[in-house]
Amino acid sequence: MTEKNKRYGIQVKWHSLQRIGIYNANTFELNDLDVQILREQKSYSYHINAIAAHCEWIENKEETDLNKKRSEFHPVAYFEGKPRNINTKFFHKDTGIFDGEPHDALVWPDADSDEKWERELVFQSEEGPLQVKICFIARGPKMAFCGHSFTGLWDSSYYYFRELAKMGGWNARVAYSYWSGTGIAHYAGLVEGCEERVRQCEKLIESNEYYDYFVVAGNSNEAVETYSGQIGAKDYKQRSGMLQGAKILHDKIRGKAGRMILWAPHAYQYGYLQDMHIKPWKSGMPGDVYNRDGDNYILTMTTEDMAQTNAEWYLKMAEMLGKDTEVLPVCLGYWELRKQCGLSVNPYLSKEEGGDYGHQNNIGNYIAACLLYAQVFEESPEGLGIPVSHTFGMPGGKVTEEQAKIIQQVCWNVYNNWKKIE
Repeated sequence: MTEKNKRYGIQVKWHSLQRIGIYNANTFELNDLDVQILREQKSYSYHINAIAAHCEWIENKEETDLNKKRSEFHPVAYFEGKPRNINTKFFHKDTGIFDGEPHDALVWPDADSDEKWERELVFQSEEGPLQVKICFIARGPKMAFCGHSFTGLWDSSYYYFRELAKMGGWNARVAYSYWSGTGIAHYAGLVEGCEERVRQCEKLIESNEYYDYFVVAGNSNEAVETYSGQIGAKDYKQRSGMLQGAKILHDKIRGKAGRMILWAPHAYQYGYLQDMHIKPWKSGMPGDVYNRDGDNYILTMTTEDMAQTNAEWYLKMAEMLGKDTEVLPVCLGYWELRKQCGLSVNPYLSKEEGGDYGHQNNIGNYIAACLLYAQVFEESPEGLGIPVSHTFGMPGGKVTEEQAKIIQQVCWNVYNNWKKIE
């Protein structure tokens, strides 16, 4: 007989009246569980240091390394070579209003005490006088992010994910490395002149004993740039470096992380030009010529083409890295919303607000966070709320309740369709 708590993914298995098992059905490990078993008017107490994802602790079974005590989690943050104090430096002490640059990857400090997240679950056997009580602190997954401005701009996707996790019942723990313009090959040390970015990534890895998820994002053009720049060309310029870099990072986190997530970044708002340094500023079809200041540029990929190409390559990389690697298809989340809503739910920072037709606003951050929530917790983000924005009154924008409802539904559908492909 098995009894499961749906919210916290904990199952109690009645192997016999004399032996019970506790199964962790989550994608991340659980830590520090106090178990009390009432059996035939006698009480038995156990402390479990850890139960790994999709693993079972069995009463009176010899302990293994899966039950090792974890050290305290450190919510470290690094921004372009400098440590951040998640993230207090740019806030006025009295008003709490942000007073800095949006590129600082905001993750508002987590002031919640452990007491707030204390939980008690009680399981009662129907087959005999047996009760199991489990007390624990609902510390959620331990997350490491290696990202850039497409993942951390404004309130940041990291912050939005943490707050959505709280709304779902888990106090997720977040640490990150942020460096603008940094892709997978850069963080892995394959791009000359990026040594400090490599060291920052390594500091993130070493800052904690273990992460449930190590998330690394590539640049939007990293998988699509070609040598020839021709329409439909397949002579990809950066892909070999991306794959090699992903393998290097995969090796670096061996034993330090449960799973690796390759973040497939969103496409540009209007596709991809032959000259990768300029983003198109209007819709078009491959072959269209764009003129700016007397110079001509050719559109080689639409937004849809760019999103699909990124998704396909990231999936192929994950397959080559192994079963412990997944893809977060942010590019498909953006595109599906575009198909359904046009720009009424616009994840891009407008030109009038200082945007470049590529960088996201907080709607974009919310899309990525909803997708990641679905992937990590394997449940819909529908019904969750909107995290409190700390960039209010700035061009990063806010998410309305109507937009949030649409995004949640679309992201859940994208996640489910993506799982069928994976």
